[in-house]
Amino acid sequence: MCQKVIREFGQSRSCADRMLFLDACQSIIDFFSRRWFKKYIFQACLATAQDPVPNVRRKFCKLLPTLKKMIKLPTDALWLELLSKALAHLRSATDRDVHEAAARVWFADLGYRGEQP
Repeated sequence: MCQKVIREFGQSRSCADRMLFLDACQSIIDFFSRRWFKKYIFQACLATAQDPVPNVRRKFCKLLPTLKKMIKLPTDALWLELLSKALAHLRSATDRDVHEAAARVWFADLGYRGEQP
């Protein structure tokens, strides 16, 4: 069932479906265990950072603080690395709104310091 949701919404040709998938990710995080989310959904959620539609990438930025809180080191070191790469990709976006959303998350929500957006 998870694969069907990922395929039909997370990987849909419709950007509205992909945005709905991100809304579903937030609900899944709220109602399911973090372990379950990381095992079945995390990777598909993370893939939306590469979405061709800026609004989908901006919506993903809003999930970043929640996704980071799910990571427990050293067990989830790979997830942290992938999340950091996704954020770096978003911060280098040519779309101004995506870049600004990622920079806001970088400084305000994730607590990174030093490097300027």
